[in-house]
Amino acid sequence: MSRYLKIVGYILLTVVLIFPFFHKLDTHPIKIWDESRYAVNAFEMQNNTNPLIVTFQGKPDYWNSKPPVGIWLIHLSCKIFGYNELGVRMPSALAGVFILLMFILYSKKLLGTHLPGIFMALTLASTQGIIRYHGTRTGDMDATLTFFISFYALSYFAFLVTNEKHKKLFVSLFGLGVLLAFLTKGVAALVPLPGLLIISFLHKNHQRVFRFSYLYITTLIVALVGIGYYFIRDIFDPNYIKAIFKQDLSMYTNEESVKNFSFWYYKKQITDKYFYPFALYLPISFFLSFFTKNMRLKKTMQYATIFFVAFVFIHSLSNTKNMWYDIPAYPFMAILFGGSLYVAYELLQPKLSTFKPIKRNIILLVFCVLVFYYPYSKLLNTFKSPKKYYHLEWEGEYMRHLKNHKPTIREYTVSNFKLWSDQVIFYKKSYEMNNDYSIKLKNNLKFNNDELVLTCHKASRDYISNHYEFEIIDEKNESCKLYRIISKKQ
Repeated sequence: MSRYLKIVGYILLTVVLIFPFFHKLDTHPIKIWDESRYAVNAFEMQNNTNPLIVTFQGKPDYWNSKPPVGIWLIHLSCKIFGYNELGVRMPSALAGVFILLMFILYSKKLLGTHLPGIFMALTLASTQGIIRYHGTRTGDMDATLTFFISFYALSYFAFLVTNEKHKKLFVSLFGLGVLLAFLTKGVAALVPLPGLLIISFLHKNHQRVFRFSYLYITTLIVALVGIGYYFIRDIFDPNYIKAIFKQDLSMYTNEESVKNFSFWYYKKQITDKYFYPFALYLPISFFLSFFTKNMRLKKTMQYATIFFVAFVFIHSLSNTKNMWYDIPAYPFMAILFGGSLYVAYELLQPKLSTFKPIKRNIILLVFCVLVFYYPYSKLLNTFKSPKKYYHLEWEGEYMRHLKNHKPTIREYTVSNFKLWSDQVIFYKKSYEMNNDYSIKLKNNLKFNNDELVLTCHKASRDYISNHYEFEIIDEKNESCKLYRIISKKQ
């Protein structure tokens, strides 16, 4: 009976952990800006003769000048799940799940018990830290980057806390993680490295770290391969390196790209929203790390603290801030907070050992419910559909509406006059590939007789009303309408 209950318990735990990553994942339309651009990049990979070059509308894409690993993953996902919202977002969702799995494996293999890893996983799965827009809920690069950063940081932690026997293995994994992170989002992958350097100096036997030649060899190989990608791509795409310098420099020199928030922007974001309420207890969590009998857990918690504090501090110094730049820090906050829950359990173990195993498990379950129910339920509430989408996403959302509710309408024109069009480009390519559609995109307002025109914006609607005889075939709301052009007004 106890074995049966244990299996049921593990199944329920798995469902609780992974549910936030996949629940309503494909409910919202592809988001404007980054996600829609990456979706088009991934779609075009199927006809791309050189997978090293990311393209947009058949030409090398310098707006998205990142290396191609993230695009490869979205492309592979779309080949499996289809060129749709689920296919575009699945790599991000899986990246979040793999971080949870990594917590549990690290805990079981290096800390000697899976329970700290479960607490860490429950913490991360109960907050909006990474389960949000630009994180695991959209097809952006940030969740994938966060997985690779977590992978290389935990590999480095393992290198520091284990014996001589496994040093080369963990350094190799560290190097692999850095390389994959770099080939996903370029220099953003390197921002956490100063934190690891600080940890290395604070390590009890730091001379053992800095005298380990294999670490330098691995670093050199990673640097050569990473930088080598840029030069190899520049051979096939001679303007690439020039574009990289222009793009990277413009992030800091163009006033339009500088988002000069307060130094405390990320701290406030962490404590007030994305890691609330756990962030309030992080100082206590760090204090508890000194009371654990598990020395590897103690070091892991303290290394994680240094890592995320250094990471957030570096980003806080930058003039260019975006709400998602702090996403890679949240797994390490989860390590600290989740680890402290295990320390509390450890300190209470003498009293808990007087109870029968079934009663101990019930107490542990009640404890988890008390700690995680509020933030977990609050997280799930964020998945509700908004009453109104961002105005630049209206056309794409209406295209989805027509496909789902008016499937016989397969030939029409989308009037995206003077608007950002990556989202509708993706839906056009996706529908034409899979569903026998014929969709035109027009950046002008010249329409033919009997042409069906989809638009959601006032400029297009007003022009049609003033210059054409028409009938309305369908309308989703007061803004989004499908017109049939009868003739031009005389």
